Amino acid sequence: MKESLNIIKKTQYGSDVVSITGDISRENVSDLAVFLLKNPLTQGGNVIFDLSGVKHINSFALSDLEKIFQDIAAKKIHIFIMNMEHELMNLFSTSRIRRYYRIVENETMLSDRMKKRDFEDLLDPDSE
Repeated sequence: MKESLNIIKKTQYGSDVVSITGDISRENVSDLAVFLLKNPLTQGGNVIFDLSGVKHINSFALSDLEKIFQDIAAKKIHIFIMNMEHELMNLFSTSRIRRYYRIVENETMLSDRMKKRDFEDLLDPDSE
C-alpha cells in the first residue's frame, strides 16, 4: 500500500517553501510532482524544500526526484534543501541529483543569509 506524502507550500524569506513529511519512495515520489503541478512555484527564482519531516528516501525514488529537480532548474529556479537528515545528505551527495540544489542547514542559517543579502542589497541596490 502506498504511503502518501504530506506536502505544504508557503511563502517565506521571499521564496516558496515546500515542506514534505513522510518517507519518500518510488511509489509516492509522484505525489510531489503532482503537488507542484497543482501549486506552481511563484516566488521568483528560489524554492526551498524543507525535509525536516523526511527520515528516509528510497534510493529508487532518487531518479524520479532528480527529474523533478531537473524540471524546476530548467525554469531557472534555484533549489535549496533545508533541514535534511545527515543520512539523507550522504545519499544525495553520492547521486547525480547533487548538481541541482544547495544545502541550507536550518531556518536560522537561512534567515541569517537572507538578512545579510538584504543588507548587501541596501548597500548596493544596483547589484541585482
